[in-house]
Amino acid sequence: MLIAQLTDLHIGPPEDKVERLYGTSEALGRAVGHLVALAPRPDCLILTGDLVERGSAVEYGRLRQLLAPLAAIPTYAIPGNHDHRANLKTAFPEVAARAGAGPFVCYAVDDWELRLIALDTQVPGEDRGALCPERLAWLDRTLAARPRTPTVVLMHHPPFRTGIAMFDAPGLTLEGAAVFARILARHPQVERVVCGHVHRPIAARIGGVPASVAPSTAHQYQLAFEGRAYAVAEPPSLDLHLWRNGTLISHRSYIGAFPVLNAP
Repeated sequence: MLIAQLTDLHIGPPEDKVERLYGTSEALGRAVGHLVALAPRPDCLILTGDLVERGSAVEYGRLRQLLAPLAAIPTYAIPGNHDHRANLKTAFPEVAARAGAGPFVCYAVDDWELRLIALDTQVPGEDRGALCPERLAWLDRTLAARPRTPTVVLMHHPPFRTGIAMFDAPGLTLEGAAVFARILARHPQVERVVCGHVHRPIAARIGGVPASVAPSTAHQYQLAFEGRAYAVAEPPSLDLHLWRNGTLISHRSYIGAFPVLNAP
């Protein structure tokens, strides 16, 4: 099973500041072309938040157009702090069907040998994330329902301090992360936690489980342990998670054409 993870797409209308500065729609088009050319094709696509810039229905319509070449690949999305839950669910009816009518976009995907659990960390109107008691209880119940099935948890906000001052500022780290870690420790079938939000590749461990942050398909943020991190034109990339023979192997795939240095 091969999973492609795209995150922090930030799609907006052509006149949007983010589109003009960072070319996010063009960047997503390149990422989609990258996946179309990949052999083998991913079995599924996970979108770990900040899919659009302002949460409008128009932006989600544009996003679906850009993703159209991948329409045959099952796609599982979660909201980030820039997203609008209702508009996201309208744009992705397959997500709406799984998440139901509740207040959060939380759902499990049991269609594969590797189980996927989508965990909504959004606080509407705020950059910070949170896992309230209701979401944490849902996660605990959902994991307990299939204790022997290898599982990956998808979320937007990382459940750990990143070491980057701007994202670790007071009030911006994930509320409920300590309880989340205790839940993971009770459920050893969780193989990985995969996140977005920071626009940088980061790896950590929480509750005994490896966790990773995938870079944005467009712009990244500086590796700034102190002070403010600014957007930089580091290479865009995406993460590929390969589940094979009971092991989850993750690769970072840089988007673009690169010369082969030792070709015959």
